[in-house]
Amino acid sequence: MISGAFHSRAMSHAWPARVRVPDVIRVDTASRPGRVTVSAIKRVTAAHYGCAVADLEGPSRLRSLAYPRQVAMYLAADMTKLSLPRIGMAFGGRDHTTVLHGQRAVIERMAADVAVAEAVGAIRAEVLRVTRFAL
Repeated sequence: MISGAFHSRAMSHAWPARVRVPDVIRVDTASRPGRVTVSAIKRVTAAHYGCAVADLEGPSRLRSLAYPRQVAMYLAADMTKLSLPRIGMAFGGRDHTTVLHGQRAVIERMAADVAVAEAVGAIRAEVLRVTRFAL
């Protein structure tokens, strides 16, 4: 019991009083050579669909932006070890259920349309290529 109290007191000085979620996300999505990051997925997906990374993070529900966002969230969940809440935060503070819905929507579209499956596969391959050669 005393050791637990000591540990709690010692740890209270080791961490800042407030850790903001965006700071935690920034660390997890920082560019590291050979490691797939959410930022790399967003850049490649945005380039593939001809939109800006800010559009993937923004509030717009236009189909032309929502679908690329869903693809990027699907790939982030599939290619990184981030939790759904962290992926949601990386995409403009979205809820984890929005990420889950996006995953399911992309999986359904890939099953129904071979062209969609090929496009998602091409984006995945480009993300792997880009992160493999990141400096």
